[in-house]
Amino acid sequence: MVRGRYGAPLARFEKSAGDFATAADLEAEKTIVEVIRGARPADAVAARRAALPEPAERSAGGWSIPCAAR
Repeated sequence: MVRGRYGAPLARFEKSAGDFATAADLEAEKTIVEVIRGARPADAVAARRAALPEPAERSAGGWSIPCAAR
């Protein structure tokens, strides 16, 4: 998904002064969350940009998706 966006113009979304996310950032995070939820639906997932519902039952596992460095 990210490779397909390389070199393309991207919409920027301001988060705070001097900090932003791009459409590729948001789509990449969404893709990562979908893969984790598909394989481990009971695990907690923490992601900086996504508002994620908690699983109905939690396992001992959990995931943290960090921001990509620019």
